[in-house]
Amino acid sequence: WWDKNNKIWFTKEINKSCKLYEYSEGDLKTELLAVYNKLNQNIQDSHASNPSEDVNIPSPEGLQYLPFQKAGIQFASKRNSVLIGDDMGLGKTIQVIGTINLNESIKKILIICPASLKYNWKKELEKWLVRNYSISIVNSNDEFPNSDIVIINYDIVAKFRSQIDSYNWNLLVCDEVHYLKNLKTKRTKSILGNEENLSAIKSDKRVFLTGTPIVNRPIELWPIVNFLDSETFKNYSYYAKRYCAAHHNGWGWDVSGASN
Repeated sequence: WWDKNNKIWFTKEINKSCKLYEYSEGDLKTELLAVYNKLNQNIQDSHASNPSEDVNIPSPEGLQYLPFQKAGIQFASKRNSVLIGDDMGLGKTIQVIGTINLNESIKKILIICPASLKYNWKKELEKWLVRNYSISIVNSNDEFPNSDIVIINYDIVAKFRSQIDSYNWNLLVCDEVHYLKNLKTKRTKSILGNEENLSAIKSDKRVFLTGTPIVNRPIELWPIVNFLDSETFKNYSYYAKRYCAAHHNGWGWDVSGASN
């Protein structure tokens, strides 16, 4: 493909090239159009207020999910990495528990949240879960428990990383995940890893929650999206230039802006 300046443009990523389906022919057009339609459907599903199909999500007797919560549960249950960004008070916690209720293969769960929310998580789990799970809250001076669901606050994850790594987690939940907006902080490194010697916490499925995914500027979203979708968001420089108006100010790269 050529741009307006007659420079050749190419990509190996079909998700980027699929928008050019209308300029294609034959089998190539069919393939690009299918990818384009799937991407559009994903976008629609991501902010749906009703589930796209009738789905039976188990809930305790007397409790029901709201339609938009059902849509969120349905969206999360079909993906291994999800960021739920509903506003505060709309039941993001309930959507996580609904996702657990819908998937019987989720048996070992790690929930990381601010210290002030640990007991609220335990209360909501006990209220909404439809299967029996052992639930433990970890405090700084505790032994790390061998429970089905472990609830721990961000600031003490580093202390327990070796114990955390000794288990195979089916689901990792990070609540108020904007706590991980800064790659340089100890709490971010203890969960998402660093480039030196610490890998990210491993799990089969990841669900992140926050009502404020970008607190101040787009660069704060990088650690989160890079962890959730390292294939799409694998290049820090590209992300910074495209979304953060990155430029060299004579001293170094300024990534504090916003673009696109």
